[in-house]
Amino acid sequence: MLPPNPIEAKSEGSIPRRRRLPIVGALLVSLAIGAVAGAVVGVRHEDAHWALLYDQSVADLSRTTANVAHWETESQQSQRSSDLYHGQLQDLQKRIATTVGNLTSPHFGMWTACTAAHRGCALRPGEWLLQGIPDTFTLDVTFRSTVPTTVSIMSISDYACWKAGACPWHAVGWGPRATLKNGTFHGAEGCGGYVALFYSAQAGTIYPDVSITRHPADHPTGACR
Repeated sequence: MLPPNPIEAKSEGSIPRRRRLPIVGALLVSLAIGAVAGAVVGVRHEDAHWALLYDQSVADLSRTTANVAHWETESQQSQRSSDLYHGQLQDLQKRIATTVGNLTSPHFGMWTACTAAHRGCALRPGEWLLQGIPDTFTLDVTFRSTVPTTVSIMSISDYACWKAGACPWHAVGWGPRATLKNGTFHGAEGCGGYVALFYSAQAGTIYPDVSITRHPADHPTGACR
């Protein structure tokens, strides 16, 4: 017996070939559309993600720029303040150097009344000018005078004896002379209680330039030894 004609043979439940092609095509189209849609969604998601990062970066950059501008302003103000303080410090240093020399060993002028306007002070026979010498200071004496003048430096007890003429006394100094340059006395650097006397046997005028420089001794000096 001959087999059936394959063209006419049918199997229940099978799908004809001409109907399979549209179904497969539809599936492929659906898959393609799904893939495209997924890609679009993915792209949109990535765009949103990077847009958010971009916005955050722009905001951070704006804040950083504002902070930089703020600190630049602060720096400029600080620099101006520093320049001002530096100028004031230099001015103060110049004033200190002009008036007292330095803060470690300041130098002070004395006898303002006799040196003001270079008018000098009067000398009369039998009278004297008295100048105290402070403790811890070196005494520097310069003067010119119209008559021979003597400078005597005494302790307080010696001065009392000299003035009263009732007891022996001791003095150091210079004169009589019309000029003296850079006479220096160190006895008061470690001892208080010294005085300097300026006197002359003739009437005249003295123009003193007397000053003291702080130079404290680490031991008793002069009459205090």
